Amino acid sequence: MCNKKEREDTAREEMNLPNEITYKIAQYLIRQLEKHDMLCIKCDQHNNYNAKSYCKAEDTIICGECSLYYKNHHHCGSDENLKHIIIERVFFEEVFQKQLILLESEQQKIKNLIELFKGYISKERDYKVQEIKEMLSNNSQILQYASDNQEIRDKFAEDSTILNYLTTFSLKLEEEEQQNKIKEQQLIDAIPTQISKEFHENYLKFRRMVDEQVDNLNNKCHNNNLLTKMFSRKQKGVQLIYKGTRDGFRSTNFHSHCDSKGPTVSFILSHKGEVFGGYTFVSWNSDKKYLSDSKAFLFSLTKKTLQLQHQPFDSKAVYHNEKHLMTFGYGFDLCVQDQCDSNKDSYCNLGQTYQAPKNYKFKDSFSQIYLAGKLKFQVKEIEVYSLEL
Repeated sequence: MCNKKEREDTAREEMNLPNEITYKIAQYLIRQLEKHDMLCIKCDQHNNYNAKSYCKAEDTIICGECSLYYKNHHHCGSDENLKHIIIERVFFEEVFQKQLILLESEQQKIKNLIELFKGYISKERDYKVQEIKEMLSNNSQILQYASDNQEIRDKFAEDSTILNYLTTFSLKLEEEEQQNKIKEQQLIDAIPTQISKEFHENYLKFRRMVDEQVDNLNNKCHNNNLLTKMFSRKQKGVQLIYKGTRDGFRSTNFHSHCDSKGPTVSFILSHKGEVFGGYTFVSWNSDKKYLSDSKAFLFSLTKKTLQLQHQPFDSKAVYHNEKHLMTFGYGFDLCVQDQCDSNKDSYCNLGQTYQAPKNYKFKDSFSQIYLAGKLKFQVKEIEVYSLEL
């Protein structure tokens, strides 16, 4: 009886224990999952890929596709800059946890300050001079870091007196408001006569978007790096060499101004109000042939996206033809035709050489309207800038 009971107990224990092979596999999988603890960060340019490496040259977090692209497209200057460092989730968790404590403390200070300001405005009670001084002093410290206006940040870093505070937020803001009105009127006055009145708002949008990119490319400001990050912020500046409404929309006009001018970035405004364009490192010319350009890319300022090449060294990145203004890709991903301001022969067809929008492919209707708003479009304005690197 005892032997029988012992055998039954042993059998029950064996039934409750995992198979040795299953157990080892489970342990292996756990170790692998721990080793590949995800950052939960998606790449900005390749939304289906996880960004898990730090690129020193770009000062950003990139995915595997970006890693290959940057190595092939940029001269980083040294082998040290080419290194991509794998980042573990624990790094961010530790940093964010420490910063969270500081931010919550600052958040409470700001909440208290807001209540004091509201109390004064609503005349809840009388305030002592020392309270007012502390309110202004605390707010000055916040504005040194939180204000979008660099001049205001600098001003409070140098001087946080009551007089400086009051004059900054009365006289200065009135002055800025007046300057903004003057600048806006200058933009309106500069609208080309070819642009119909009903299209003025779209043209002003184009002007603001392009001017912002040009200012960033000229290193006058650093508030939008959509394009500058593609040049590792090493660009020395840009210069306008061709403008459709000024120089004409014939292909001959384009080539007389743009051929043999080195790297160029082009901005286009379509009749649908979309603002987009392309960059090529290779000089434009009138030869009828495809050329490889590993650094060429397309972009949409309206949608704030870049459309990179599928293959780093596609042999058909750009197409040169005296009868076209400009053509990017085999397909064509973007083709601007002769007299593009008076016809709708120009067209976009993303996905052949350059990336289609996320979750779409070549010849999908959305891929065809993504840049210009329509497959075939009319050009309202086009500007080409030579880029000094």
